[in-house]
Amino acid sequence: MDKSEHLLGIICQGEGMAVEFKEARTGLNKDLFETICAFLNRSGGHLFLGVRDDGEVCGVEEACLSEMVGNLVTLDNNPQKLFPPVYLAPEVVDLSGQKIIYLFVPESSQVHQTAGKIFDRNDDGDDIRTNLMDSYDRLMAFVAKHLPDPFYLEGDVRVSLRSKIFREAVANILIHREYASAFPAKMIIETDRVVFENANRPHGHGLIDPRLFTPFPKNPLIAKVFKEIGFADELGSGVRNLFKYTPVFSKGKMPELFEDDIFKMVIPTVPAQATAQATMQATMQATMQAERTKTILIFCKTPKSRDHIQDHIGIKNRDYFRKVILKPLIDSGRLKPTLPDTPRSPNQMYYTTQESESRKTT
Repeated sequence: MDKSEHLLGIICQGEGMAVEFKEARTGLNKDLFETICAFLNRSGGHLFLGVRDDGEVCGVEEACLSEMVGNLVTLDNNPQKLFPPVYLAPEVVDLSGQKIIYLFVPESSQVHQTAGKIFDRNDDGDDIRTNLMDSYDRLMAFVAKHLPDPFYLEGDVRVSLRSKIFREAVANILIHREYASAFPAKMIIETDRVVFENANRPHGHGLIDPRLFTPFPKNPLIAKVFKEIGFADELGSGVRNLFKYTPVFSKGKMPELFEDDIFKMVIPTVPAQATAQATMQATMQATMQAERTKTILIFCKTPKSRDHIQDHIGIKNRDYFRKVILKPLIDSGRLKPTLPDTPRSPNQMYYTTQESESRKTT
């Protein structure tokens, strides 16, 4: 498996904790170093410039490639952009007839920051450690990236359902959080809902009935600032908007708000788009796995060592290869060790079984 095939395999699995796509056709994204910083501070990751959020390879404009690579190398080593600075080696790779920039960011033993802020990585995004204004912008950008905004008219004016709903929800977890608590404010986008949680000083317990809801300002100074800069509405009107627009956004489902020491807000979504994308990714991943298994079984018609098999299919991580690829083939009886009584022997090799051969011919 060559480098291009290996990278296409990563792209097919979609964005995640260790994979990020940036369209970046003509220049570096403004938030690029936030992603690099988050990868360094967590477990490392793969960064692709010239790939859209849905995994489509759009490529980088060829006239811009050299300058973008040069800027990446220069800025990575600029302590005012990334501190402590780190040496990274971007590569130009040809994928599906398009040139992209690929950057592997390793896990760092140090804590890095960019523009004076520290970023961390979670299952699908960045853990934001910055001021409230930037947090609001980042969370709304994250919503825009991962959730649709269906077409909707009020009279003859288009209204953004997504903005109406999540503007209130995001503002709520920032304005009404109990900041004396160490419990972090959370926004979790799931397949069929978005869950918000934040520490709270409750004025009641249980499911909130919007008909009986009485707004109570938990942090009035923050609420005032957010209202004045346009991040929030009058006290109480945001909740009314939430219950007004969510049923339209989610095809009839209502939001749920729970008052307790941890305030919880659940906004239902329509999972069809996410399900279709996940199904496509799972199908492509299964197809790749089947092709990889076929390649291994053909290669091992004569006994081969673990290192030879690993090199042949282009997998560098030994632990991943052992747990995810080699062990399942042995457990299923498709590969057998030449020295079964001494499995850790340096002379150990593996060969394709007759049972595996018969499976391919039936």
